[in-house]
Amino acid sequence: MQAWVIGNWKQNPATSHDVDLLLNNLLTTIDAKEQADTERSSSRCQLMVAPSCIHLAAVSARV
Repeated sequence: MQAWVIGNWKQNPATSHDVDLLLNNLLTTIDAKEQADTERSSSRCQLMVAPSCIHLAAVSARV
């Protein structure tokens, strides 16, 4: 069974700018981790975010 980490963004971030900053940081961190950890990729957990409805389109366009 694989582990999941889910971030619930229902109240935060509040603005589109904050969403972009959070996504940039998250995607940069994931990319760096994947490059450093390519040998153990099968043991990693799944990552999911749950943005608010007003930010859903922006988030889904980026990931």
